[in-house]
Amino acid sequence: MKRIGIVILLMLLSGCAKQIATITGLEFLHDRRNREVISEDKRIATEIEAKLNAFGELKGQMHIKVNVYNARVLLTGEAETPMIREKIIANIRIISAVRLIYNEIEVVPVASLQDRHEDELLALEINESLIELKGFSEIDETRVKVDVTNKNVYLMGLLRKEEGTAVAEKIQKIEKVRKIITLFEYFK
Repeated sequence: MKRIGIVILLMLLSGCAKQIATITGLEFLHDRRNREVISEDKRIATEIEAKLNAFGELKGQMHIKVNVYNARVLLTGEAETPMIREKIIANIRIISAVRLIYNEIEVVPVASLQDRHEDELLALEINESLIELKGFSEIDETRVKVDVTNKNVYLMGLLRKEEGTAVAEKIQKIEKVRKIITLFEYFK
């Protein structure tokens, strides 16, 4: 038990709030959304993933990533034809709890595993940079959802305007970023 406490303390000191929250099931304590909204977002994401998995015959013709924040759905990735992209969107529109869909699925050949790996590394670099954000100690990966697809950075979260600006400015300094798309919800 003592070792678990030490591991959690080390993770806290190293800025791994989301990992600790996920491991302990207490992510709602740091998230600005309430527990019910977090649960509903997870349910929506699970339902979308199930719908995508049902497209077994199209697996090799699409690569879709799903992010849900406050019942707003961000879809990124690739579909090889406009018909595939429209089929995906049509199946998600019928989910009653979804407030808004950001359709950022590109109609292009599916990204290679190497390209996806590079996107994952870039997302890690971005999340690390947010830990170092000066003047905004509360900004981390529990407050800002980062999705990187084809070097485009999509940001979601519930922030103050000055926090959103600081996050975007920090990420602009990262060399490999092609474009930043902010989908934040702002509060005062």
